[in-house]
Amino acid sequence: MYAALLNEELVTAVAVFARDSQSIQEQNFVCPNCRKPVQLIVSGRSGPFFRHLNTRFRTAETPEHELGKKIIFTAARALGLAAKLEVPLANDQIRADVYIETLGQTYGVELQCAPLTTAEFNVRHNFYHDARISDVWLLGKRHFLHRKIKQIHLDLLRTNADWGSYLIEVDSFGHLFRLKYNIQQDDLSRNCRYQTQQFALDEQGLLALKQFRPRKLLNYRYDYVAGSNYLKQQVRQQTALGKQLSLLCYERGIPVLELAESELVGYRKPGKDVYLLARIAQKRVKK
Repeated sequence: MYAALLNEELVTAVAVFARDSQSIQEQNFVCPNCRKPVQLIVSGRSGPFFRHLNTRFRTAETPEHELGKKIIFTAARALGLAAKLEVPLANDQIRADVYIETLGQTYGVELQCAPLTTAEFNVRHNFYHDARISDVWLLGKRHFLHRKIKQIHLDLLRTNADWGSYLIEVDSFGHLFRLKYNIQQDDLSRNCRYQTQQFALDEQGLLALKQFRPRKLLNYRYDYVAGSNYLKQQVRQQTALGKQLSLLCYERGIPVLELAESELVGYRKPGKDVYLLARIAQKRVKK
């Protein structure tokens, strides 16, 4: 792994080794994901990296990851792109699974199969940004988007005019790229809706994915009755959302359990603030 926690601060293996190579073994590093002890390993072949002390937690490359990156590399080369595997970048601070150069632009492709914290993602993303390399994140099976949107989805989410908010999944063993686009989040929960398009995990599929333009981005139908019932449940259980809404309504003299279904917004952009709270906040405070 590229980074670990030292005194609750995320540090990279390369930076630690360069700064304080003499007292490395005296420092207590922990994994950002499982909080287990890790140690700094210095390898002449791959450079410094962190590894779990307990072998049960070692982050060796999985068959899914190894197969997926090799297929992507082969597909890119078949399309005539200048592609390389496992390329160290940013003074060896990061290592792209697949590195691609085309038309004066450079891309670092990351197939994310292992756990990834927001802090780790930000470190790696910033290294790419500082090196002026576009980072392309693909999701392995562990992180496939289903009914509920998770933090890693919000971290890796991208947006463009044709697909709206989208994620790209790689099914290494099913030999598929899976594009999930027009992703929208329920305004009151982590539930989400999206459209899906699949492509073969080869050069033809890669080209088709790049050229894909959907006929239409759907306007999802929202179940306002279910939304209203869910909102009342949050208020009665005094969840974080329920407490915020109760306070806003109390300050404005609005019976919180009598909010009309017409007040509900439906869907929001993934990760954005709850629109309903903003709507209620705009109403005049009762004096």
